[in-house]
Amino acid sequence: MNISIFKYLKKKSFFLKKANGYLAAILLLGLMAGFFLRHPLLSYGIHKAKDKLQSLTGDTVTVEQYGYAGLNRIVIKNIKVYSPQTHDSLFRASFIAVRVKIFPLFAGKVRFSEIQVKGADLHLRKTKEDKQGNSLLPGRKNFSSLIRKQTEYDVASMCRKIIGNMLGRMPSSVRLSNCRLRLSAEDRETVFFLSALTLHHEQLQGRAEIFDQGPAPTTMIEITGRLEPHRKMTIGLIAHGKKEIILPLSEGTTSVSFQFDSAMFSLCYAGRKKDSLWYQFLLKGSHAGFFHPALSSEALRVQTCSIFASVCFAPDFIQLDSSSLIDVNGIALHLYARKQGTRVKKITLEELLKTGTAEIIILPSVWDASTFFTNLPEGLFSYVCTVKASGRLRYCMRFFLDASRIDSLQFVSSLKAEKFSVLSWGALGAIRLDSSFRYETVNPQNDSLISFWVGPENPDFVPLEKISPYLIYSVMTSEDGSFMYHKGFNEESFRKALADNIKHWRFVRGGSTITMQLVKNLYLSRRKVIARKIQESLIVWLLENSRLYSKERMLEVYLNIIEWGPGIYGIGQAARFYFNKKPHELTLPESIFLAAIIPKPLYYYSFFQENGVMKPFYKDYAALIKSFMLRRNQITPHDTVHFPEAVTLAYPAAAALNKTTDSLFVPDSLFIFDKNILLFE
Repeated sequence: MNISIFKYLKKKSFFLKKANGYLAAILLLGLMAGFFLRHPLLSYGIHKAKDKLQSLTGDTVTVEQYGYAGLNRIVIKNIKVYSPQTHDSLFRASFIAVRVKIFPLFAGKVRFSEIQVKGADLHLRKTKEDKQGNSLLPGRKNFSSLIRKQTEYDVASMCRKIIGNMLGRMPSSVRLSNCRLRLSAEDRETVFFLSALTLHHEQLQGRAEIFDQGPAPTTMIEITGRLEPHRKMTIGLIAHGKKEIILPLSEGTTSVSFQFDSAMFSLCYAGRKKDSLWYQFLLKGSHAGFFHPALSSEALRVQTCSIFASVCFAPDFIQLDSSSLIDVNGIALHLYARKQGTRVKKITLEELLKTGTAEIIILPSVWDASTFFTNLPEGLFSYVCTVKASGRLRYCMRFFLDASRIDSLQFVSSLKAEKFSVLSWGALGAIRLDSSFRYETVNPQNDSLISFWVGPENPDFVPLEKISPYLIYSVMTSEDGSFMYHKGFNEESFRKALADNIKHWRFVRGGSTITMQLVKNLYLSRRKVIARKIQESLIVWLLENSRLYSKERMLEVYLNIIEWGPGIYGIGQAARFYFNKKPHELTLPESIFLAAIIPKPLYYYSFFQENGVMKPFYKDYAALIKSFMLRRNQITPHDTVHFPEAVTLAYPAAAALNKTTDSLFVPDSLFIFDKNILLFE
């Protein structure tokens, strides 16, 4: 029996050796065929790529010389991509060489072991015609035309693939020299010049210069790093010179810009759990700044900042682990987030929010009040950063959205004080509401300053007790029904406003309370930027929690400073302009009308038809306001007897109305009076 086993093993070994011989022969024949056919295959591939690019963008590609140098090294000389109509060059390079890994080719994969580029020039330009799109290609089709069209995109899978390629397809050797990237928009151009960049034995080193509107470099950057294939990449930057880097990619004359002394980015593969891949991201910077016109009117500046994110990419969700952290000048926020459902028809934020569920949690964070306000980023909090306080602050937040039930959106935000007191109000102390003060603002055109006293010194100032209760209750009902009871914020109002804005994907409704509107008018600009809203919320919290002023005083100041028409400020001027009355003489219909025009006072005429008759939508709005006031016992049933469906304007408002047509009205999403949209609480 032992002899039989020996014969069997000997026979099996013979067949294995024979199979290996056949396999080696096939492999050798494949290599020989590839070697002899490599030139025709390269020529075919280049011509196919040229034809495909031309069909997509209309650009012409010319290559002066290409071929092989050695067994697997491809060399391309003097390649150029340009528009045949304008001869405007998009890309050109004097020398490109790549070394192809042989064995991955048998699996149909192209991998490079070496990349060398000399004298490359890439020009991306945004023109006026491109403002509605996202094209940076001068005179060409929209950039999205270069992306393969699909009926559905899996965002989680795409992220896994992109990050996997970044870590897994690193060549072992890279040499770039004299490469240039030009970004231009209208009359501004920024040039990034990479004089040298090398990757050798996983070590990255390079030098770059940035030219901003001139022949001399304004910023010099040292590049260092380490790239470990399939595991980790770390890139560090040190800036010298001007340090402000402008990206001229936004509309108009403003541009996006950033600056830093040093910055570091790290991407690390953190493991696999079943079908989920984990990655860790780290971004750190010192003396950093950032400007975007949608964020703030000034550049955000911080001494230190770091962002750490531990991210899981699963087949149908993306999750940010609770160990993730944002730290700005020592103010730390621990985050957790999860997006369930990542298959969308278009890769946009709207599509992502309207698919599956989304959850964001800021875990309870405790800050020392003595350093919190002074450590806030400069440029975003010009008023709040001057406040000095003692005690501790505790903050947490939760946001949850189910796309199938947007109206049930959940939002909870809590900032609580522990042994907190304000030691100095800083710039906020320049305006004291407990006495007369001079109020200053700019007109809607931003071309002149409006200034007047808020107090007895001003003949148009009206104390709260001399204002019609109809007007007071009408304004509170339409703007902030729970003003007398909340601490500056109405979370339910904000939650419903947020749900409506997401549902319609435009700003159809605001969630500002009267306190928030007062703070905006007293301290902040008209510009609708993110920084203004955040600073507004902090000032409101400070005023309400310090109990510095009574609700009645805040309401009195609010009614005496808000804009109520073209050049009309305060209830004293408004009552006279629209009805030729004093504020205490206003009737219920007149009061409801004045409350209705607060969101858009310059367009009060939009309530009227050309013949002076009020439009039907206003009648529904007035009836709704009246019903809420009646339910709260703010008016009596007797007040509604013979309630007129319209108001009659007096001179000079009536005269201005006759000169105005509806064609002048610019529709605004705030101007929607619908009982399903407006909130009166």
